[in-house]
Amino acid sequence: MEKLKAKKAIEKGNMDGAQIYAENSICKCNEQMYYFRLASHLDAIIARLDTHAKMMAINKLMGKFDFKSLVTENLQKMSETMRQFVKNMHGVPNWKCGGGSACLS
Repeated sequence: MEKLKAKKAIEKGNMDGAQIYAENSICKCNEQMYYFRLASHLDAIIARLDTHAKMMAINKLMGKFDFKSLVTENLQKMSETMRQFVKNMHGVPNWKCGGGSACLS
C-alpha cells in the first residue's frame, strides 16, 4: 500500500511525500519481519512445552510398572509387563504405536 503511494507521489513529482511513504513502507516490512520472528519463537516454545508435557506423562506412567520383571528369564512375565505398558501408553497425548512387534499386541 505504501509502495503504491510512494510510486504515485514520485510520478506527481512530490519527492518529500514519496520519501515519507517509502520510509513507512520500510517500517512496515521491518515490523512484519519482527512478527515473523516472534511467531517462530512462540512455535519453538510451544514445541518444547509439548515435549516436556509428553515426557512428564511418560515418566509418571513408567513409575507405575515393575520393570524388574524385564531382567528375569520369565518371558511370559516380561511380555505381560510390556503389554500393560504399551496399553497404558495410549493415554499419553499424541503417542501412537508404531505397529508390528513394537506394539506387543
